[in-house]
Amino acid sequence: NAAHYAIAELQRMGLVKTVVTQNIDSLHTRAGSEPVLEIHGHMRTGRCVECDEHVPFDVLAERFESGQCPPRCGCGGVLRPDVVLFEDMLPPDFEEACFEASRSRLLLVVGSSLEVSPANTIPMYARKVAILNVGTTQWDRQAAWVCRAKAGEFLPGVVDLLRTTD
Repeated sequence: NAAHYAIAELQRMGLVKTVVTQNIDSLHTRAGSEPVLEIHGHMRTGRCVECDEHVPFDVLAERFESGQCPPRCGCGGVLRPDVVLFEDMLPPDFEEACFEASRSRLLLVVGSSLEVSPANTIPMYARKVAILNVGTTQWDRQAAWVCRAKAGEFLPGVVDLLRTTD
C-alpha cells in the first residue's frame, strides 16, 4: 500500500536506514525498500529440510498442486517455505534488527501492535521509539511520539511535507 512506498521513499531520502518487518509478504521489497530485514522470513523461496537446497516458492506450489503433499526435494526431503514457523529458530535478520535498533537515533514502529514475541522486544534496544499505529501498544508510555493513524494515509503526507521543505 501507500505506506510501503512512502517508507521506501524515506529510505531513498536518507531518513530511514533499515526496514525491519515481521510480514512474510515481501511488500517492502516490492515497494523498493533496501535493506529489508525479514525477521519471520518470506514466501519467495522454499528450502529442503534435509539438504537445505533453496528453490523458488513456485516450485513448492507446483508440486503441491500436482498432488505431492508434502512437496519433496530431489533428495527426498520435505520442501517447506522460508518462513519462521512455531518453534523454529529466528533467522540472522532478527539479531541484525536488534543491532540496527541499538545504533538508531530513532526507531519508528509502523503498523504493529507489538504483541508478537520476540519481535516486540526490538524497541528495548533503541534510544528513542516513535509509534504510528491505529491501536495502542505496550510501548506507548515509553515512546517519544505516538500517533494513532493508518500508515497508508499518514506516511505519504509526511513524504510530501519533507519534499516541499527542501
